Amino acid sequence: MNPGDVLQVILKKHIDLSETEQYWVAETVDGQRFLMDSLQYEKYEFAIGQRIQVTVDKINCSGKVFIEPDHPLYRRGESYVFPVHSVVSKSENILSLIVTDVFENKIPIQYHVDGSNDAPSEVELLVIGLRKALPVLLDPVLQEQTPFKENEIYSFSVVDKILIDNEKYFQLEDSFGRLHLLPVRFYEKYPIKIGKPLDCYVVRIGQNADLTLEPVHPVFLLGYELELNFVGEYRGDEYIGQKHKLYLLHDDEGNEFFMSMRFLEGKKIPNHMRCRIEKLKKGQPLVEPVW
Repeated sequence: MNPGDVLQVILKKHIDLSETEQYWVAETVDGQRFLMDSLQYEKYEFAIGQRIQVTVDKINCSGKVFIEPDHPLYRRGESYVFPVHSVVSKSENILSLIVTDVFENKIPIQYHVDGSNDAPSEVELLVIGLRKALPVLLDPVLQEQTPFKENEIYSFSVVDKILIDNEKYFQLEDSFGRLHLLPVRFYEKYPIKIGKPLDCYVVRIGQNADLTLEPVHPVFLLGYELELNFVGEYRGDEYIGQKHKLYLLHDDEGNEFFMSMRFLEGKKIPNHMRCRIEKLKKGQPLVEPVW
């Protein structure tokens, strides 16, 4: 299972843990089950026993799968008219707007104008994705400049290193001249140099097609297999360890790797095992066992 996969599920039951924690249990025909925050999708008016189509949005470091149901109105790749709630700021040809969707959710967007001083009452926007019941929106003018797809590799130019709120970032420029930020602290061991190209995975595409990027590892590529030694439970709190239960592993050169504890639940922890690099997160390779 990978992000972007489309699944058919049945809503088997509704779970109320508290006023703020309520979930749908969604199940595929082969018995895979997922939890879906019912409060986020309250206006979708789901019902027990209903069959719906969902897309795998992401799989986190612990292996938890997040799914996104199809929207009742909006479809990816289609354009819709959105009312303008307010104007945040205005430059010569770009408006920062707050628009509202069909459920009155407020969404910030950037919109290109032809120099008119009058703010529009509504704008036509392209839906490029769905996330947590919100349409991910893009000014159609930028469609030609955003051919990116999540989980694919693209080349960027490293143009500068800047400081924002005491945090250092690399500025990366895509082939259309758009700039994207990459935190320096996660990639200090990477040979990233200003003026040189850098290949990155597009991890997420947000509102206005803002990109979350993960550089390709300089040594360890996705799918690469290697023998690793178990160090123990990872107890650090930096990088990917803040929210996830992970094992720390080393190769013979002392390089660090991480594995979700879910892979070895109920199993004896070996001294070493063969692993496959599953994903990269903030410069750290995450691995899965090769059984």
